[in-house]
Amino acid sequence: MGGGAGVNPGDGGSGRSAGQAGNGGAGAGGRYFLRYRGPPRASGGTITTVGGDTLHTFTTSGVLTVF
Repeated sequence: MGGGAGVNPGDGGSGRSAGQAGNGGAGAGGRYFLRYRGPPRASGGTITTVGGDTLHTFTTSGVLTVF
């Protein structure tokens, strides 16, 4: 099983090794961003448009739903 994230906000958890049972470790709290070209094609987080790109910002737990 992968280890949990460090204490710094935004750290990701480690992955698991191939062929090993279990999941990767949990990520730490922080801000997470997803940016892609064009208009919104998903919902979740705070959605803004930046220079023709769509930006989803998560500052708490949330779900990104692609439509």
